[in-house]
Amino acid sequence: MKTFYLIRHGQSQSNVGSIREGAESPLSPEGYTQADFIATRCQKLPIEVVLSSSLPRASETARIIAEKITKPLEYSEL
Repeated sequence: MKTFYLIRHGQSQSNVGSIREGAESPLSPEGYTQADFIATRCQKLPIEVVLSSSLPRASETARIIAEKITKPLEYSEL
């Protein structure tokens, strides 16, 4: 049986302002801090691969996690 961990992206620049959510919005400085925090926690989990959408905020969050846990990062539009 496989286990999946679902992680939402860190705070985006759009979340900081009055814009609800821009599809291409990158992570805010706080979003980078949040991504690093969850990446540290992921080091304790048996993760084999990190899968992400290609949207900037999601892919940046996934990249930070994948680099910290030294696992491959794959992208999907699903």
